[in-house]
Amino acid sequence: MKRPDTSPRKRQQAMALPVVLVMLLLITLIGIGAVRTMLSQESMVAGSYDRSMALQSNERELRTAENLARNQAFDATAANNSFTPSTVTGKPNGSFAATACGANRADPSPCTNGLCSQPTPQCLPRWEDPNFSGWQGDQASGGLLSTNQVQYIVEFIGDDFSCNPPDPNAKHECSQYRVTVRTTPDLLGRRSAVVLQSYYLTQPK
Repeated sequence: MKRPDTSPRKRQQAMALPVVLVMLLLITLIGIGAVRTMLSQESMVAGSYDRSMALQSNERELRTAENLARNQAFDATAANNSFTPSTVTGKPNGSFAATACGANRADPSPCTNGLCSQPTPQCLPRWEDPNFSGWQGDQASGGLLSTNQVQYIVEFIGDDFSCNPPDPNAKHECSQYRVTVRTTPDLLGRRSAVVLQSYYLTQPK
């Protein structure tokens, strides 16, 4: 009977295949990890780029919407005459006083072409209301984003604010507006959502 060859050389050859398979598995796992890391970094870079683009467009749009608010305050015919007058109190030029909120706490105060009459304090803020449809398409995104990817609303807050808040003796004859600009993933088809808001105070001429 011939005995099996159990020499060290044969034993080494028998161990080679499992070692190679283990090394191949390790290399595969390392490769998968590297690809995942690369994809994650690429996603972060793309998100940062989208946010930067949205922020630049929003800042430009915010300045444009603030100029729109200023023009309303200085209208030659009647200040704020582009805002829908109240049908509740009869007050003109954007003043509004609702007695109750609408469905899902929606603000019944009207908006026309992005110009919104006084908000109702107890209702949901317009920019937080997913059903609010009064957003106006962009005015001047500067070519960074296309039309309607940046949207704004200008809310008339009132016309009896102090023209110099730090001075207690300052006249309360300035108009105040809240300007909100948004760029959202739904509008962009991208990953970043940016909302900018400012309060704009104007003094009558």
